Amino acid sequence: MAANPLRIGVIGASTTLGWARQSHIPAIHALPEFELAAVCTASRESAETAAREFKAPRAYWDYRRLVCDPDIDVVDVTVRAPFHHEMVMAALENGKHVYCEWPLATSAVLAEEMAESARRRGLRNMVGLQSRGDPSLVHMHDLIAAGWIGEIVSARMGQCIPGLFDARHPTRTWKADIRAATNSLTKDGGHALDAFCWCVGPFSELAATVATRATAWPVQGGDPVEVNAPDHVSITGSLANSATVSVMIATVPWHAPGVRMEIFGTEGTLLYTTRSKNVNRGTGRLQGARREDPDLELVDLEPPPALRWAPAELPMADPFKVGQMFRRFADGIRGGFDASPTFSEAAAHHRLLEAIDRSWQTRSWIRWDREVSAAAAVPARGTV
Repeated sequence: MAANPLRIGVIGASTTLGWARQSHIPAIHALPEFELAAVCTASRESAETAAREFKAPRAYWDYRRLVCDPDIDVVDVTVRAPFHHEMVMAALENGKHVYCEWPLATSAVLAEEMAESARRRGLRNMVGLQSRGDPSLVHMHDLIAAGWIGEIVSARMGQCIPGLFDARHPTRTWKADIRAATNSLTKDGGHALDAFCWCVGPFSELAATVATRATAWPVQGGDPVEVNAPDHVSITGSLANSATVSVMIATVPWHAPGVRMEIFGTEGTLLYTTRSKNVNRGTGRLQGARREDPDLELVDLEPPPALRWAPAELPMADPFKVGQMFRRFADGIRGGFDASPTFSEAAAHHRLLEAIDRSWQTRSWIRWDREVSAAAAVPARGTV
């Protein structure tokens, strides 16, 4: 372990389910920059169980006590999105650096409050858009930025997740309410669109369709659950250089094919695909070719070793990508700089999602430079 590691407390450290157990805890234990100082769950029994299993010296079942602990430097928030704002604000008010999972909040307004609180206090912050920790996606981002494919002419992305009518997952029922901010637009769409826009650049204008194709979810052994959260999102638009782009993000009934992102430029083509069903899970494959390549076939483009920051012993999937993010976050805390993606970036990304929803509600095109700021005062559906 590194000298004077950052002492981190994890809120939402269940031993039976959840993202922390699957990815955050293994990443923290593998990184010498961090020391797991405390865990917090909803009850004393589960918190003490988590402390034993995850080898944390302290257990809390009230997040307010964890964020007040003077022996904690960093708070890691991994609970459901509706609780993010209150927990993050409490951590910032107690002088803690904060890593928070995506969605950062349930609205852009709340996300901006969190970003402003961190900025005012000079505290480092990062949001868990962990596709930016995939070496293949980082490599694609860097190649595009370096002009490897020239100027982008067009781009498209598709991400489909299976299980729309699958009754075998009763724990998902809380996601049926749009206010939970965990659906094909806010959560899955947030991850997908961040990866896409991080590589190709921001939209300059867009129009969208947002639909709920399954208005009730079957529940094994129980009554169907009514649904108002969207499960299909389709976006068309353009970038600042007038390149045309299209995106489809959906939850489909069965056998989703995974993620496919295609970028076409004046000098070449890049193709990013994943076997996982959403871009924030697993790692991807990058292929590409340039105009001068004689056979015009896409070839594998392996990311340089320098793009692998996390320890090699972490599995090449979720723990590895979260480890990539945590290592960059630690560098920012130690170096006194904001490591991307920050809360401010997340707040802007929430604005994009609300603009997409507003485009559908009003059946109109949204011009990013003219309309989004003026429309910001109008709440989008599901804002709580």
